[in-house]
Amino acid sequence: MGKSNYHIRNRFIRAVSACTIIVVLSASNCLAQVMNNNGAVITVNGSTTVAGGSLTNTSGTISNAGTITLSANYLNTGNVIGNGTYNVGGNWTNSGIFTAGNSTVTFNGASLQTLNGSVPTAFNNITVNGSGINLSQNTSFTKVLTLTAGTISGSDTMTLISNANGDGMIAPVGASVSQSSVTATFTIQRFENTRTKANYASLSSPVLSTTIGDWNINNRTPKFYMSGVGGPDGNSGSYVSVKRFNEVTNGYVNITAYTTPGINYVIRQGEGIYLWEGTSLTAMVTPFSFNTHGRPTIGNVSIASTYTSGKGNGFNILGNPYAAPIDWVTFLTSNPTLQSSYYIFEQDGTWHVFSSGSIPMEQGFGVKTTSAASINFMESQKTMLDANLLRPINPSDDVNTATFVLSDNANEFSCPTIVSFAPGYVKNYNPSEDASYIESYIEEVPKLFTVSDDKENLMLNKLPDADNTIDVPLTAVAGVQADYTLTAQNLDNITSYDCIMLIDAATGAPLNNFKDNPTYNFTTSAPESKNFLLRFTRLTAGQSCNPVNSNANEGVEIYPSTSGAFVSFHLLQSEDAVIEVYNLLGQKISTVSRTTQNDIINVPFPAIEAVYIVRVETKYGIFTQKVYHK
Repeated sequence: MGKSNYHIRNRFIRAVSACTIIVVLSASNCLAQVMNNNGAVITVNGSTTVAGGSLTNTSGTISNAGTITLSANYLNTGNVIGNGTYNVGGNWTNSGIFTAGNSTVTFNGASLQTLNGSVPTAFNNITVNGSGINLSQNTSFTKVLTLTAGTISGSDTMTLISNANGDGMIAPVGASVSQSSVTATFTIQRFENTRTKANYASLSSPVLSTTIGDWNINNRTPKFYMSGVGGPDGNSGSYVSVKRFNEVTNGYVNITAYTTPGINYVIRQGEGIYLWEGTSLTAMVTPFSFNTHGRPTIGNVSIASTYTSGKGNGFNILGNPYAAPIDWVTFLTSNPTLQSSYYIFEQDGTWHVFSSGSIPMEQGFGVKTTSAASINFMESQKTMLDANLLRPINPSDDVNTATFVLSDNANEFSCPTIVSFAPGYVKNYNPSEDASYIESYIEEVPKLFTVSDDKENLMLNKLPDADNTIDVPLTAVAGVQADYTLTAQNLDNITSYDCIMLIDAATGAPLNNFKDNPTYNFTTSAPESKNFLLRFTRLTAGQSCNPVNSNANEGVEIYPSTSGAFVSFHLLQSEDAVIEVYNLLGQKISTVSRTTQNDIINVPFPAIEAVYIVRVETKYGIFTQKVYHK
């Protein structure tokens, strides 16, 4: 032993009787068989490693920013401030103050290590890499539990803390660790501060053999409200607010059909439960927290998915079974039958579609499979990237992508659909690109979807950007009689096309240029469908999204159509109008004469790609406009 380390070791030992001594350990390595402190303030600097047998801190203070490595026991009845690393080979007894800070405590003993004491320890990070730990006192952690080797047992509880600062998680376990390695009970907290409305949600259980009653009965401040399942909340009439989705029948089935009373229903690993999330049938307290109790899911999990043509068409609701988020791309790689996008039911009453990111712990989520298959959850899919139960990022932020949202003034429900462009995409439904439209369980929710060339309803439609003009069929379905608003979001992200026009699919009449006005309003009665076209146009030199001589004030507007041009009249009274079409050589192609006031006239062009001149004459004057026809 070097002379400097010898003096440092002795100073640490002498702290046993020094009530006012401040000892600073700053060398690179300190050795001691027994470390006792009953009054001194000991500071372990960040570059220092203190190695010894046991540590007993009775009434002093230890501030650790370095590494303390013990081959035997840790006993604290004083004050330990932990921002560094602790490697403990023996038992951990805490009857004083342990302030975890950003520390990591590793239990690496060759025999089972007991965590006890009169004060529950609140850790930051925990690593178990030995024979294991036995919980003889309640314990918690705020960041990550890493179970590399060994077991977690005992009669007391380990709590994963979840709050506004983040969620405690369990990292991918070591190769020797299995479900039987963990026999202790865990309390897994879930904190939400993004949900502001009571509505349906899809949740999953991160533990074995928990019941609906664990969520309902054991989460009463605030209430986790449920109706009709047999818990303390009673019934809203005969309504059951907890359901499973049955792909075979394409319907949501009351949980009481599987277990009566439904409060005793055992949630399966990998299953997503569809339920009312709120503190009443109308209100939601924010922030909102709930707990799940049991042995956490360890190891790989499989759950069957079904595919029934003409019914659910492969839509299944799954659930993250782990006390950690899972990475969607890694999960998708392990499950090749799945569509490349997944669904999360948001508080606006609609399934929203996503193609990247992570599935949060305790998140139920929808998938679409192209065939019946076992869906595999694996420890290797876990990620430590935290995520909210409500997705904060919309896929419309992607490049060359826009979102269209349908809402009404009768409720707070809405429905999005997404259109995206890139080379290589196809116009037919492709499960590796697109996402099928999934209808909400709530009848009042409006429906909005585009339609692929092979007639698949889509809520994520990825299309090629090679055409100068492309028409995308868009269907809006009213849930209730109301005033509806169709809103285009993030249009600046669309770089392949200059114009985005809303067209009446029945008449071909242009209704709104979203580049000028991002909203279009209409009134309808339920049930009623409105069929539109979203016309995306790439302009040539000299062209504008709006007609050059739209003459809206004079009641005449001219727009291109797929067969030629539309001439829209909105006159103060019935007038005679003459419409003539010329080519660029000045040769007249056709003439249409009409007496009109409010009318849309389709003027056909020859089937030759060219620029034509449309001339309209009324009592108000003569109006002309060039129209490019492909």
